[in-house]
Amino acid sequence: MKVIDLDSEAAEAVFEDMAATFRIHNDLVTEIAVARKGGSAFSRAAYYTKPGAQTLRQWAASGQNIAFLSDIQRAGIGPSHQDLQPRKTKNEHFKSKRVLSFDLDFKDIHEEYKSWSRKAQREFALETAETIATHLDKLQLPLWLLVFTGGGLHLHFKLSRPVELGEVKDYRARYKQWCTVLQAALGDYLRFDPACCNPARLMRLPLSTNYKDARFPVPTEVWHWDKDADASGFFHQLPHKAYAGAEGVSFEEVLRRFGYQKFDTLEVKGEEILCSSPFSADSTPSFYFNTSKRVFYDFSTSQGGNLYQLIQRLSQQHPTVEVGDLKTKAQPMHSGIPQGYEVDKKGLWWLQDKGPDEDPIRHRLSDPVRVVALTRDLESSTWGRVLEFCDPDGVKKQWTMPVTMLAGDGQDLRRELLTRGLRMSMKKSLRAAFSDYLMNAEPPTRMHCVDKVGWHDQTYVLPEQSYRGGEEVNSVRLQTTADVRAYAA
Repeated sequence: MKVIDLDSEAAEAVFEDMAATFRIHNDLVTEIAVARKGGSAFSRAAYYTKPGAQTLRQWAASGQNIAFLSDIQRAGIGPSHQDLQPRKTKNEHFKSKRVLSFDLDFKDIHEEYKSWSRKAQREFALETAETIATHLDKLQLPLWLLVFTGGGLHLHFKLSRPVELGEVKDYRARYKQWCTVLQAALGDYLRFDPACCNPARLMRLPLSTNYKDARFPVPTEVWHWDKDADASGFFHQLPHKAYAGAEGVSFEEVLRRFGYQKFDTLEVKGEEILCSSPFSADSTPSFYFNTSKRVFYDFSTSQGGNLYQLIQRLSQQHPTVEVGDLKTKAQPMHSGIPQGYEVDKKGLWWLQDKGPDEDPIRHRLSDPVRVVALTRDLESSTWGRVLEFCDPDGVKKQWTMPVTMLAGDGQDLRRELLTRGLRMSMKKSLRAAFSDYLMNAEPPTRMHCVDKVGWHDQTYVLPEQSYRGGEEVNSVRLQTTADVRAYAA
């Protein structure tokens, strides 16, 4: 991934592109807002009708916390002022948007992010950025700028056809729908800041310096830039309101009417479903639909609309198929969740199969719990599972479970999980299904495990963290049937 900072040769071209994007109309102004070092209250601002590249560079290099906002109606602000004054911008000062921005905060992905070393933070940020850029490229959704801000990533999409806002509450609803679909397409672990649904939300100026913590300023960097990017198709074609209809659209009805059998890329996330497009022979889950709102969006063709009308049209083009056991193939990709199980924000569910002609019975096994990695020692023995869940206070926990705890009736396993705060069903009839879920989960991540605290080769292992060369690492875990709380005593 190419990194562009303020001193890079490409920085001037980025500023030129930004300036050209911002000065497209005389009735619009661009805001440059300033906050003091160590703060995030952007109370002062300058307003430009046609900001130049040199102006943007000067602000970026000014040694202050700098944010920007474009597409502001000049009539709401008054004459443009290039000197700092109290900020005037309100949500009502927008009629349309040509730049749509999304804020991804790393602490919402990993609560421990702030405690990591700078090196570990950067490695995680680069990996996340690579994943996002790769997925967006596969989905054919052009990204204009991807900016590393120190604590997260800002995604900026440029539109050749502005999105009309209408009422502020309507725009907020549309923005939240965009977030929902992007998160479903890019990965459930991503969480975009919902506060950005306000039209007047500022974003940090690319290539400026983040002085939110004045002791540790972080130069922002551009990690992706596409001057010719145009994401108008997605933001215009994705429906943002539910379609009315006399009858609902079930998941099984969609599959049957599609007459479509490439279900190797099928993901089901409650009402939201991703699969390969029925219009193209892609191997990417690029077709999104919501069975409750009856909406769809096809990333491969940049088309969206009424799902029910679509499947009626498709049913005339394709012969109907028997759904049969296709429901058991509906599992999130790359999550390792075995067939016959679902994990959502309400819990872990077992889908008890009742035969091809009946819907499965859903049994709630516990609060949401995921197997995020498999572990084994250096001799490829002593296998285990890294489990992730939250306790009743919402505190995220990770615990490395020796797979031997699944032997017998699993009493020791349940005791450990209950002690750590996982709420589970106490029904004896569901215990086997819970153990089966943990046993058959296949996450892509692999880690090494050790059974004692202390030095192991070049790594020092503690109950909750491991360190190598002074840096925290995640590749080695303590795995033991002993009470790890004794190590902390």
